[in-house]
Amino acid sequence: MSAAGETVYAQFEGGHSHETKISAVHFVRFHPGREMTRAFADLHQPVRLMVDHNGYRETVAVPGSLREEWLADLAS
Repeated sequence: MSAAGETVYAQFEGGHSHETKISAVHFVRFHPGREMTRAFADLHQPVRLMVDHNGYRETVAVPGSLREEWLADLAS
């Protein structure tokens, strides 16, 4: 994820898979810094979610509605 000149990388959330079971859904967490968190609230600043995995690369803009959800999560 990138915003406000800052990039943070996802960290996989453990506990959803083990040696005989792989989860169909993988949960990740991001730990944005103060400037990135401020950028979530400023719809004039772009926030992008990026995937870069084994030659697959994609970048998408994060819409305001999702940014509002992230801000609510960070506030709790």
